[in-house]
This record gives sequence, C-alpha cells and structure tokens, in this order.
Amino acid sequence: IQSSAAGVGVLQAMAIASAGSNVITLEQAVFLLFGINIGTCITAMLSSVGTTRMAKRTALMHLTFNVIGAVLMTIIAFVCPFTDFIEKLSPNDVARQIANAHLCFNVITTVILLPCGKLIVKFVNWILPDKKEENEDEFKLQFLTPSLLNLKDDTSPAMTEAFIASAQNEVNRMLAMAGENITRSFDAVLENSQTKQAEIDKHEEYIDFLNKEISYYISHCLSYNITQNQANKLSALFKITGNIERLGDHATNISGYANLLEEKGIKLSDLACEEVRKMVKVTEDSTGLLFDMRGEKLHVRMAKAEQLIDDMTKEFRSNQLERMKSGACSGEACVIYSEMLTDFERLGDHLLNIAEAASENRMEIFAL
Repeated sequence: IQSSAAGVGVLQAMAIASAGSNVITLEQAVFLLFGINIGTCITAMLSSVGTTRMAKRTALMHLTFNVIGAVLMTIIAFVCPFTDFIEKLSPNDVARQIANAHLCFNVITTVILLPCGKLIVKFVNWILPDKKEENEDEFKLQFLTPSLLNLKDDTSPAMTEAFIASAQNEVNRMLAMAGENITRSFDAVLENSQTKQAEIDKHEEYIDFLNKEISYYISHCLSYNITQNQANKLSALFKITGNIERLGDHATNISGYANLLEEKGIKLSDLACEEVRKMVKVTEDSTGLLFDMRGEKLHVRMAKAEQLIDDMTKEFRSNQLERMKSGACSGEACVIYSEMLTDFERLGDHLLNIAEAASENRMEIFAL
C-alpha cells in the first residue's frame, strides 16, 4: 500500500467493524503492517525516476531500511510475545493496538538499524555504483533536479524547505569551486602554467553554469505560493549566487594577469610576490569563515576580514609606489599589479555581501 497512514486507517476500520468476529485480529494485522511499511517506499522510488544517481540511492536506502526492518520485526513477532506486549498497552482497544504496533515497528527498527547506517550505505552503493560514463568534468547539478520544478501542485512548507535545502547545497558547491579558483589564480601569478590556466578556465565555466541553473530554479520557485520567510531565503540565495559568480570572474581576471606577465616577459619583484602570497592566505581564511559557524556572528567576522583586505590593499599600493620610486619594478609590472590589487579588494566586497545576505536571513548555508 502506497500510504502507510492510509493502510493503518483501513486496518483499524476493518478491525473495529469486525470486533468480536476475529476477522482481523492483532496477530494478523501486525504482518500486514510490516508489509505496508514496505509498500510506502514506492513514493520515494517513483520520485527518484529521472533524477540523479544520489537521489536514486536515497530512495533505495529507504526501501532497504524498511525491508530489513520488516524481516527483523517478523522474526521478533514469531520469537517474542510482541502482540501480547501491544495488547497490554491498550487492552480492549484494537484500533489503538494497531496504531501502537505501527509505532513500535518504526521505533524498534530505527533503534536496531541506526548503528548499521554505514553498512546500509555501502550496500546501496554496491547496488547502484557510480557509472563510468558519469564524468566529473561534465557540468551538472547534484541536488536540484527537474522534479523540484513541479512543486506548483505541492507547495507545502515541507516541500518548499526541501527545495531551499537543495538550492543551498548547490550554492555550497559553487562557493567551494570559486574559492579553489581564487587560490589557483593567485598561484598562477606566482608560477604560471598551461595546466593551471586550463583548470581555472574549466572551473570558471562550471561556476557560470551553476549560476545560470541555480538562478533559474530559484526564480521558478519564487513564482509559487510560498511564505514570506521562504521568499526571503530564496532571494538571499539568488543574491549570494550572483556574488559567488563575481568571485569567479575576479579569479579569472587575476589569472589573466598571470598570462599578461608571461606574454610580456615581466616578473614581479620578490616583495610583490610575497604580498601575493599574503593575499592567498587572507582570501582563503576569509572564504573559510563562510564554512565556520562558530564564534561571533558571521557578518561581524566577515566585516573584519573585509576591512583587513581593504587595509592590505592600501598598504600594498603604498609599497608599490615605493618600489616604483626606487626602480625595483617596471612601469608595466606596476600597472598589472595595481589591477590585481583592485580585484583583490573586490573579492573582499563580494565575500562580505555573501555573509550579510546569509546572516540577514539566519541561513547557515555553508555549515559543514
């Protein structure tokens, strides 16, 4: 039966209607209950059709959990006085006995199988392994699926929250990619290579893809009948996604300076290279704040980080002028380095925008 709640209701009605005639007894009903809990998995199985492999694994995990639970409870019902225990809980009330048996099934199986979670995951991964043709380089969404675009017929708070959670996970992925690309770009300035530039370009394309897809899903969901709080969260995610995309753009700009330096045969001075290494450290630490929800509020810590980036930019510009006066660096190198400092400062601005949007809506988007 697709709905365990409806199945239990039918059993209760039949048991009440046949009271005294023993057409449906508790001993019979418990085994029907075990089967009903397997049948209810069909909802998840059908919902996983046409979705990602991870979604299919989730549905299969639900089925596996309930099948194992039904087997265990069947053994318990034969070996132990399970029905006697249920009858003692609610004497002379067969409807309540059936409800209690259903509750006990779910509680007992959860308690028994909870420590076996990792084993169930391994079993499901064995049944549904990663496909060889699923190339990591292929641009794809991992959490948002086409089925989530059909929420118009089911805009319950729970379904909308599930949509928001999926969008948050995609945004999380996008931020991680942007953060890695920022580090690669600064590294390219210090030590450029075709391989590094290819990685940067590939990740930038992926970031642009995620920005477009996530924005499409969010704008689609905003047209549904949702609460104001949910609309605010989605709007914040939309703003955050745009700022992450801008982080990726600035990373691409920085990697472009590396190519420009190489094309012109220019090298930054040792002091400038040391400053670039400091930029790497600060941007990594600042991005890391988004994944660390401990301590004081996120937007407060990010404001301090953004101010540090502004102060460093001002200091490095001053140092650059001193190097120009002393002849330690060429004019062309100074122009390129000045542009890089501008992108460095913009990185801090966008990180602060992300933190403020998340904090305003109390969204721990990037909590690991």
